[in-house]
Amino acid sequence: MRIASDLAFSRDSSAWFLPWMLAVIVYMGALALAAIIVAQLALDHWQSDNYSAVTIQLPAGAKMGAVTDVLDVLNRTSGVERARLVTREEMISLLEPWLAAGELMDQLPIPWLIEVLPRKDSSIDWAATQNQLSLHASGVLVDTGVAWVGKLNGPARTFQATAVLFLALIIFATISAVSLASRAALAIHSDTIEVMHLLGAEDDYIIRQFQRRFAGLATRGGIAGTALAVITMFTINYIPTRLEVQLLPPYEISTGCWVAVVAMPMLIIVVSAMSVRRVVGRELSSML
Repeated sequence: MRIASDLAFSRDSSAWFLPWMLAVIVYMGALALAAIIVAQLALDHWQSDNYSAVTIQLPAGAKMGAVTDVLDVLNRTSGVERARLVTREEMISLLEPWLAAGELMDQLPIPWLIEVLPRKDSSIDWAATQNQLSLHASGVLVDTGVAWVGKLNGPARTFQATAVLFLALIIFATISAVSLASRAALAIHSDTIEVMHLLGAEDDYIIRQFQRRFAGLATRGGIAGTALAVITMFTINYIPTRLEVQLLPPYEISTGCWVAVVAMPMLIIVVSAMSVRRVVGRELSSML
């Protein structure tokens, strides 16, 4: 239902571009907010799990007896749920995507790998464990994944900071676009506004007319941008699951992502209303 107005906004084409521009702004902003949330959830998952499966590596030249001793020590270690030897067949299957199977695979000095699954809520001193394992086999390496997670933390935080800066630019672009369109509408309807002043209309009443106008434009743009953002999020999540090779990691569209998608158009509507009130109020005060 169209809300009646004393200003002929229906014949005003000064803001025809605004819904389209706000649709793009909402689209990009919703994706940026969702990306921030996904990055944070990934960091929390990596840091909390600490890569529950720990890998023990022994040199390729280690004897089977030494490997067995290391397995026995690990299985007796407090906090270890299970330790198992990764078979050569499993190692070859991991290397096949990068190296062609054949005689070359048989000639490669593939190290021994032991997968260790710690108990939940357990704390293991892996430095001490490595020293103990070194008594049974030289060249033992313990990979808990902590260093890898630490290397990812910096780029993830940089990505989040960039997304926040991007959101700030989006808000600035919204304020600029709405302010420009408000001034254009004021110039078009200046004669009508002067007549309304003579008839006793207050500034707040006129401001509300403009706010309803631009809130409607922002709502239309917000709906279009939100629909595009939802389609994009489902597409990004759908494509990796249909690829034989996981080029892109799948992610969970969490509740936080949906909150971000809904919050972005609401934020744009609020920013638009505040910008209109500031610009129109300032211009009306100068007319008196």
